[in-house]
Amino acid sequence: MTVKSVFKVLFAVPVIITLGTLVIEMYNVNIVGMQVKQNATMAAKQAAELYTQETYKSSENEDGEDEYKAFSTAMPDIVYGKSNLTTDNETYISGSFYVGNDTQDIWSALHVDTSDLHEFLKMTQGSTLGVSSGAGDKITKYNIKEMPDISGKIDEFTGSGTNELRVLFKRMNRLYYGLFERDLAESLASTTVKYKDPNFAYNSEKKRIGQSAINMADEFYTPVNLGVPFFQGETFNQMFRWNLAKLLSSGNDNNVRREIGEDGQVRNFVYYNGFQCYVDRAYISDLDYYILDKDSPMLQYLTGLNSSNIHRSTNNVSDENKYVTVVGIKYVIPMNYVGVTRIAKLISYFWQNGVQKTVDGNEFIRTQTNSRGEFAYSESELKNNDSNDRGDDDSTINSKGVLPATGELYYVLTR
Repeated sequence: MTVKSVFKVLFAVPVIITLGTLVIEMYNVNIVGMQVKQNATMAAKQAAELYTQETYKSSENEDGEDEYKAFSTAMPDIVYGKSNLTTDNETYISGSFYVGNDTQDIWSALHVDTSDLHEFLKMTQGSTLGVSSGAGDKITKYNIKEMPDISGKIDEFTGSGTNELRVLFKRMNRLYYGLFERDLAESLASTTVKYKDPNFAYNSEKKRIGQSAINMADEFYTPVNLGVPFFQGETFNQMFRWNLAKLLSSGNDNNVRREIGEDGQVRNFVYYNGFQCYVDRAYISDLDYYILDKDSPMLQYLTGLNSSNIHRSTNNVSDENKYVTVVGIKYVIPMNYVGVTRIAKLISYFWQNGVQKTVDGNEFIRTQTNSRGEFAYSESELKNNDSNDRGDDDSTINSKGVLPATGELYYVLTR
């Protein structure tokens, strides 16, 4: 071998190694980036299922009396792996989703002690309501995208017209009064009814609806039981983050890390095949509500379902039961690509300019039937159109390479 050949080999070897590692990193960005988003979609689905299962509800004891002790209120905490920056079993994401230990306390914390539900039930077509997501100053927005025209529908408690969401379902309106206008409900429930009174029918109806409102509140009814999956902001976000951390870490604490970055900032994240995923800063950005007739073309457009998929018969279906609620759940996960090889720092361009093209998931439809109705899930094309959802504006993860993974899925509930 000549000297010239030796120099050719010496030159070619590092070039080949460099190109090879670059190909590995580019492949990793595209494939693993998609896997992160698929895991996030699964985490959001699981959070929706867990929330609507209402595992905090009471059971009956052997004597047939209600026990207020909840079935299940918490999951194991997600803890950091061992590090000189963390203490033993230090919590990264808490598995305690609810405030309180029994059914009544938890139910009240979700539906009465915060203003989320009160304001949600007063929303109208096209309105938006922002609530805390529990992730710093990020908010979760309830958006009423579509609902039947209820302009001037009469509120049976006041006799006046309103177009607020609560009056779309008669029992939802009664739950509203049982929770937030208790004095009026009790006043109606105490109406004196005399058989020979000319107003007997009127007074009987007022007494009945007042008592109905009280009973619904006392028996821990929720919007989920009435056909609208209301997700309380901070609780739902906590469930989403816990599920996401569990999935991305694969149950291995060593993948849950605290490190000091090159900029001196302390970073808490879940490591997933070259990605630093800041799960504690992830949040549900939007809950888009579509309340649709079961025969609406929009239902099939959003979910791939039609009336034949979601109920057995159209006979004797009441006006309220004909509606289906679809919730579009959008999420944001700040994350940074650090790579799996030493050349990772040289491909920040591909991360910042290419990874957002990897977000299209495969179409996935799943149906499940249980005592609460029929559920369906469908991935949509994942989008990132909101510049306010960028993850690099948070001081705890302030880095040029930090970008958000975003996504959306649909959750369906029938009555």
